[in-house]
Amino acid sequence: LDLTFEAAEGWYLYDVLLDGESIEGVGEQYTLANVSANHVITVIFARNQYIILSSIDPINAGNIIPYGAVMVTGGTDTTFTITPFPSYQISDVVVDGVSVGAISSYTFENINSDHSIEALLSGVGIESPVQQVLHVYAANQSLFIDNTTHQPIQRLTVFDMSGKMVYQRESVNGSMVIPMHVANGIYIVRVQMVGSVITYKVNF
Repeated sequence: LDLTFEAAEGWYLYDVLLDGESIEGVGEQYTLANVSANHVITVIFARNQYIILSSIDPINAGNIIPYGAVMVTGGTDTTFTITPFPSYQISDVVVDGVSVGAISSYTFENINSDHSIEALLSGVGIESPVQQVLHVYAANQSLFIDNTTHQPIQRLTVFDMSGKMVYQRESVNGSMVIPMHVANGIYIVRVQMVGSVITYKVNF
């Protein structure tokens, strides 16, 4: 008895069972030889699987979720959400090599092929060391603020790289040392002064 198994578009042949047991190495055709009893043939089809490759540039400027090589089921929808870290903004999103604008989310609908999505971020209010009027750095689990500008700091805020605020202080005058006791890693320090906001990256 010659049998042929044909998958519909968007599906593939996952397995063929003979009397409840998987037939090893079966393809789209199978011959049931020497039939002398009743048998049950079970054919299992599954949706095609595709990969969407997501990335963000620069990598330490924000998140795109889900991230990396994302396996998706054919015929479904998948949404990607882009969240910049403090002091960054979305400058563009590129889908399959084509710009779709500075959007914070994108949905692939009725997926039937591989795709790619890349979020491009740019800094906001990050000044070069030459322009900065303060010296801000971390050492020995403390944050050092060297302020010789004679201008008070209105608000000092520290964020981790997920965007979570870990410290905030109002009205900082002069230089000071702030014990932080945070996990090792890169943090963003935002200093708000009269008429300006200066952002630093420090490594504890």
